[in-house]
Amino acid sequence: MNRRSSPPSLRETTHGNVWVHNLYAAIPLKSFTFRPASRRQYSMAAPRIGVGVFVFASRTSNRYLLGKRLGSHGAGTFALPGGHLEYGESFEQCAIREVQEETGLAIADVHFLTATNSVFHESTKHYVTIFMTAVARSADDGLEPEPKVMEPDKCEGWSWSTFSDMRKMTAATGAELFKPLYSLMEQRAELCKLFARINSIMLLTNLIAALGITVLASAAPSHPNYWHDEPFFYKGFDLSSLKVLEDGGAVYKDSQCGNATRPAEDILGDGGMNTVRLRLWVWPKAPYDGGYYESYGLNYTLPLAKRFHDKGYRIYLDYHFSDYWADPSKQWTPEEWPTSMEPLAGTLREYVSSSMKSFSDAGVDLSIVSLGNEIRNGMLWPQGRVDVDIEPTSARIANFTGLATLYTAARQGVDDAVSHGVRKPEVMIHIDNGWNLTLQENWFSALTGTGKVKTSDWDIFGFSMYPFYGTSATLDNLKTSLHTLAKKYSKPIHVVETDWPAICDGSDAPELSEPSIPASVPGQIEWVHDVVDVVKSIPHGLGRGVNYWEPTWLNNTGLGSACQDAILFDADWSEYPKVTAYSRDSVNMFKGV
Repeated sequence: MNRRSSPPSLRETTHGNVWVHNLYAAIPLKSFTFRPASRRQYSMAAPRIGVGVFVFASRTSNRYLLGKRLGSHGAGTFALPGGHLEYGESFEQCAIREVQEETGLAIADVHFLTATNSVFHESTKHYVTIFMTAVARSADDGLEPEPKVMEPDKCEGWSWSTFSDMRKMTAATGAELFKPLYSLMEQRAELCKLFARINSIMLLTNLIAALGITVLASAAPSHPNYWHDEPFFYKGFDLSSLKVLEDGGAVYKDSQCGNATRPAEDILGDGGMNTVRLRLWVWPKAPYDGGYYESYGLNYTLPLAKRFHDKGYRIYLDYHFSDYWADPSKQWTPEEWPTSMEPLAGTLREYVSSSMKSFSDAGVDLSIVSLGNEIRNGMLWPQGRVDVDIEPTSARIANFTGLATLYTAARQGVDDAVSHGVRKPEVMIHIDNGWNLTLQENWFSALTGTGKVKTSDWDIFGFSMYPFYGTSATLDNLKTSLHTLAKKYSKPIHVVETDWPAICDGSDAPELSEPSIPASVPGQIEWVHDVVDVVKSIPHGLGRGVNYWEPTWLNNTGLGSACQDAILFDADWSEYPKVTAYSRDSVNMFKGV
């Protein structure tokens, strides 16, 4: 099997020479191209990677933290909170850690801004600085949070400043600014002007997103595997049930760290996870199946999302628009919602808007929102129910009118939230059976054929891909389907639900769609790598992510299939109600992909 090599580190090269010192030459926003520096080679210290954070006082403030440095390196200059990127850290994780260590402040809304290149010839030091933006989480009194000097040997004090203040320093000699920050003012002048004109970080990030501004480009040799040439690839797990298990006594052990007790997300994060998918139900106390579900509502999912978001993971919110499970076999309208179309659509629109604002108010940015879960047969039955197999085509399109009306209402809810300052997420439509091209072509052509939903009304495709429910769910069929849809719609595509069994035997075991892959822990890794390969093979970089479903669900190991076990942990129930779960090697399935 062909495996894509992992992106090279900053010290790797295509010509046997270090080219990283050319990576971040000046980039005018008008052209978005680099002016390469000279190819002169330096035999000094290898470049080091630093992270600097613009910590804004609030989402509506243009004031950010500057501190006066102490010590030999940059003493007397003003700098942002930040420090060196540690091994294995994401930029977001480094930003959160450094700000906490230096100022005592917790931050949210952490986002990449740009990067610069700084060479200190006098001290033979070379830094690439990653600049991030973030918002300080303050008390409810509306006052600016008070930073603390946590490292008095390195910082004299912190103060809230503005870009006009920094421009005044630059207009003089520039000696008052720490070299990487001065380099930012020089190398990213157009971006800094944009900063100065916008009166809040919220407006700035929304503007950058709206304009599609890319503030990092490449001057390095062209190669499809270089990290700076690739869009962000979502490597995620659905961890919706994790807190249910933890509250019930589950403890997760890292088998590769001496069976140390660790949060499951930390174990999975070490294995390459960068995204967490979470489902959201409307009012889960409604009775179903002879019992009650009290999980997956806003009061459950929002704190869980915040927990993961604060660790630097991207959050993908999966709206079910139901009090209970929503999937192709059931899409029940919430018990307390209207049942006629017009008031139902209005309620749906308000629900999406208000729930998104709740996440934003809690400091949680949603990277992706899926408006419905596996809505092949529609959503919010009976008003939004559809049958994609109806013929002729005109009848199928007419059958989709109710769903199109409801989807439009949900999409308007997203727009309403964004207009009130919520950071815009990517909007997804999620269908099952991603391998079935006929289903996908008929479904999306019927939805847009109503005239109520335009192709611009969703940003990304999401598909489920399970190997248990029919032998047609092959990797070849998946590739054909996804490539065809990408060519037609030119939209990013994700496989948002998949899994593979570690154990699947006995008389009731289903026939798997890829029989050459064993039902085993190595088989789990092989399957996911193959799915990733298919997604990454989509032309023009439109393959954007893969999510594995519920790897920590210890009391539902079959994950809805007739196989015995498809999760990524071995559970020991000998001390029930306490259960101890030991990580399998497959927790590392996303490492290096």
